[in-house]
Amino acid sequence: MNVFVTSISSKGNVSATFTIPGNITVPSDNANHNVTVTQLDLDATMSWVAVPKLDTKTCLSAKIKNASEYTLLSGVGSIYVDGSFIAKSYIPAVSPGESFNCALGLDPAICITYHPVLKKLSKTGFYNKHHIHSYAQRISVYNTKSVAIKDLRIMDQIPVSADETITVKLLTPSLLNVPSRSVGSAKDEKKIEQPALHSNVPVSQGIVAGWGHDIEDTAATEDETTVAGQDGKLSWVCEIPLQGSVNLLLQWEVTSPASTPVYNL
Repeated sequence: MNVFVTSISSKGNVSATFTIPGNITVPSDNANHNVTVTQLDLDATMSWVAVPKLDTKTCLSAKIKNASEYTLLSGVGSIYVDGSFIAKSYIPAVSPGESFNCALGLDPAICITYHPVLKKLSKTGFYNKHHIHSYAQRISVYNTKSVAIKDLRIMDQIPVSADETITVKLLTPSLLNVPSRSVGSAKDEKKIEQPALHSNVPVSQGIVAGWGHDIEDTAATEDETTVAGQDGKLSWVCEIPLQGSVNLLLQWEVTSPASTPVYNL
């Protein structure tokens, strides 16, 4: 395919005007027509994310840096892999030197099994009796690709308690447990120094776990009262070799007074 060299006659932060050399015939038929402005070869970093508690399918995305001199205009792009159409993805306006994320649809080559949760009930105490509900959730991930993957993010969640008589403790992975949520107004609370909950924990070779959906930066972002993990969300980032598999384990326990019924665990 022959592509003429395009020049940029003007450009701004979110817009640009391109001058396309040569003569181009645009039919007057009240229909949309595409004109090739240029072809760019940009580097991309691939990543995968899955929330098997909701759906065992894996979503694929790419982080792309616009290393060209062109301002990429926002719009819906068609995604092709090996010449085959796989999805449409919205692309934001991107200035030269900026990076953007592009959703690439589902990746059927990543197979995930979300095993049934194992439950156990035990009782403690003589005068102050308590029930301890123990849970174990296994997640198996298999990479059927002929290449290794380096950034697969598996997300899950444990229950959270707003009742001071009911405690939830994470056992595996061995992350620092999050302070319980307060039921009072955030405006009436004094700011309390919180431990470094964003510290990531190596689980095994090629697997790191942490609180939040993005363990690279799980510090408070929305407001000062937000603490990573207070919603019970945690994630693993895995590296899986070609035709390889990993097994993840999530264990937690809920302790409550024997006289207090606990539902929807």
